[in-house]
Amino acid sequence: MATIGKIAIVHRRIFIHLMADKFITPSITSSSQGVHFANLSALLSMGIHDDTGNGFSPVVVGNNTCYMAQGNYPKDELIQILPKRMSIPNVEVMKDKYPDAMFIEGQHPFLMSFCHGKGVHDVFTRLNVPEQEELMFVFPVMYTHSDTEEPKLCSYVPVLYLNSSIGVAGGLYYGLRKEYHPGMKVIETSKSKEWHIKNIIDASFIQKKALVPAAQLPPFIVQSFANPFVTISYPMPITTTKFYQAKVYPVGNVMSCSQIFEWHYKNGSDIKSNSETW
Repeated sequence: MATIGKIAIVHRRIFIHLMADKFITPSITSSSQGVHFANLSALLSMGIHDDTGNGFSPVVVGNNTCYMAQGNYPKDELIQILPKRMSIPNVEVMKDKYPDAMFIEGQHPFLMSFCHGKGVHDVFTRLNVPEQEELMFVFPVMYTHSDTEEPKLCSYVPVLYLNSSIGVAGGLYYGLRKEYHPGMKVIETSKSKEWHIKNIIDASFIQKKALVPAAQLPPFIVQSFANPFVTISYPMPITTTKFYQAKVYPVGNVMSCSQIFEWHYKNGSDIKSNSETW
């Protein structure tokens, strides 16, 4: 796969791990090939790391079925919205860590994840939140705590869109920048799926063929989840930088798919699918 424009649906179990506060828009349009993970169970876990970075204690777990794609964001516009201490990785780092990405002059590749969550719960109460749709955007960035520290490759999540108020409330508790969109429209068949949020995003995926090996994720996705995740919380009462780790364990089929998307994020920019996204 040359680019991450389209990703098949993936069933995955996910672990999300919270880390310490310190680790130890443009409109985008695209039309390209993606990947769909079908009947792929991935364990998503969100958990806490100790100060050494060696400990990992799951906090939230669940099962997701996802379509994923690579988008491209204008670098000059991305620079304007990146928080302090974050910068765009140089080309050498990107090509080394994301070998399957297609690089376009003046554009920065990022991961778009469109997921249906089921059986998602924290490990303390074990109470499942209602099934939900969650749209996530993951940007490769370099982060440093100070001018004297070596920058570290991280995955920056500026925003998540959900159609579940409970999912949003839970995310806010952990400092995740989630938005509640009750008007989100979802259209799904056995071979396709669409998401629509008025004036914000339109995305559609159509499954094509299974990838071999079936449960192997593209390098772009693997690296995106291998990095520490970083986000900036909403001001409650002040903003804070939060780190966490998300792990994905795919189980089942991984499908390629065709995809079309258009995302209107900030500053009037439009991110769209094209022949160089997947």
